[in-house]
Amino acid sequence: MNTRISSSVQLNILVIEDNPGDFLLLEEYIEEMFVNSTITHARNYSDACKILTDQKLIFDLILLDLTLPDNKGLILVSDILALANQTPVIILTGYENLDFSISSLALGISEYLLKDEISAYSLQKSILFSIEREKHLKNIKESEKRYSELFHLSPIPMWVYETSSHQILNVNPAAIKKYGYSETEFLNMSVLKLLSDEEKQKIHNLNNPQFNESNKRMEHKLKDGKLIQVQIEQNHLTLDNRKCCIMLSNDITELIETQDSLRTAYRNIIEIEEKEKEKFAAELHDGLQQNLVAAKLIFSFLTEQFTILAQEPRAIFMNQSLEIALDECYQIIKDIRPKRIIENGFYAEIEDLIQKVKATGTIEVLLTKDAEMDQLFEYFDLMHLYRITQELFNNALKYAASNKFELSFSIQANQLQLTFTDDGNGISKAILNSKSSFISLKRRVQILSASMGIKSEPNKGSSFHLSIPLK
Repeated sequence: MNTRISSSVQLNILVIEDNPGDFLLLEEYIEEMFVNSTITHARNYSDACKILTDQKLIFDLILLDLTLPDNKGLILVSDILALANQTPVIILTGYENLDFSISSLALGISEYLLKDEISAYSLQKSILFSIEREKHLKNIKESEKRYSELFHLSPIPMWVYETSSHQILNVNPAAIKKYGYSETEFLNMSVLKLLSDEEKQKIHNLNNPQFNESNKRMEHKLKDGKLIQVQIEQNHLTLDNRKCCIMLSNDITELIETQDSLRTAYRNIIEIEEKEKEKFAAELHDGLQQNLVAAKLIFSFLTEQFTILAQEPRAIFMNQSLEIALDECYQIIKDIRPKRIIENGFYAEIEDLIQKVKATGTIEVLLTKDAEMDQLFEYFDLMHLYRITQELFNNALKYAASNKFELSFSIQANQLQLTFTDDGNGISKAILNSKSSFISLKRRVQILSASMGIKSEPNKGSSFHLSIPLK
């Protein structure tokens, strides 16, 4: 059953046909199937040129007879396509010629119809398919244009390479400027050539999953031999039936140098702080603590000489006060200068810290020790890890209202994994999002070139996870 297109759709169709009988038949078919259409008739190529060059006229489709008085064949097809401005063109002919039809399709026509086989329905179908096909092709071309503009106008170096051969197929001007190779040089080289010698040793072939990861940091070598650190982003795509990757290379050398400078500055600040603490602890030990010890010894001597004094309540109170002061002085010195890290090892100091936590109430603390800390880290790094753990405990004691802490040290993927969790009331979003929160903790994390993740849910507790690379 023949169907008509909705009357709300209006088509403007140009028919280029020199035979009056054939035009009347086409006009009848079009008016039957497209009731709201406008038909323009050109009797020869010259008329068609005038109509198609009139900028006021826009057509949805062109029906073209292959044999006109003033032009014909492939030359006619090429000339009309040049004037059509991407308007779909359907060829009408009275002769079946397979080679010619293939050549015409290759030039860009939408359809090739034999006049003797045309019916109202077949013409309607060809017109609709041709228009929709042209819309689809136009969308593809616009998409390709946008991709091309994004690719070539991007200020970030980009290139496309074939995944099987690793051959670079396309490169943007930013990459040419950054790396120093000409476009010709890029298109005649493997993407492997951009890697530094050290990076090539890590990656034996480009099918290595590590290379195909996105958001990966790599070291590249420019044409002049200069090494740069880059952040790689890449996506797979298919071009001309070939599996390819588009790779984006963002130079982060200056960023890394800035981070290294900040890390060095933070390390210097922390080391100065630790030295000041050491100096303060030494002054406490050599000054106040020694004076307290001397006072305790003198007082003990006096109570031994004067037994009456030993029974005096004020004397007893004074003796107890001296013992408390000595103990507190000892604990302050110990907290400031945890020498047991050197003397007895890292975990001995951590376990001492845990005992202090347990002494504050009924808090249960679980410790998992799956890393040989003293063998993996130097003293100052161990000091930073101890201070980080100390701050995690202190923060949880102050704010979490927890009943249970869990602390674990383990090794995964050549990194120390430090995890601290509590079952308290959680950390508010305001504190988590504040740049001023956990400043000391973040500073020490940066000094260790570590990464830190924080998870927290109201009334379900918090979790701190640190990944520290091993040197």
